[in-house]
Amino acid sequence: VPPLVALLARSRDTAVLGNASGALGILALSPGSARAMAAEGALPPLVRLLERSRDATLLGNVAAAIRNLARHAEMRRDVCDAGALPP
Repeated sequence: VPPLVALLARSRDTAVLGNASGALGILALSPGSARAMAAEGALPPLVRLLERSRDATLLGNVAAAIRNLARHAEMRRDVCDAGALPP
């Protein structure tokens, strides 16, 4: 998880960001991986991409990662606090 979160924070390459967010989206299905993503600070860069990107594939991967995180009840507050959903 840490290398993928680092890519989200540092890369400007749409393909890299799409692949990293896609991998995180799959990992987010697991409660343990979802907690690791939150601990590593994955939500702020995901939300930033959601706000700034215009690439449809990237946006789909980012939205899926956030959705999969929000499937876990213990993650919903983190998702809202990160600004992924309106209050």
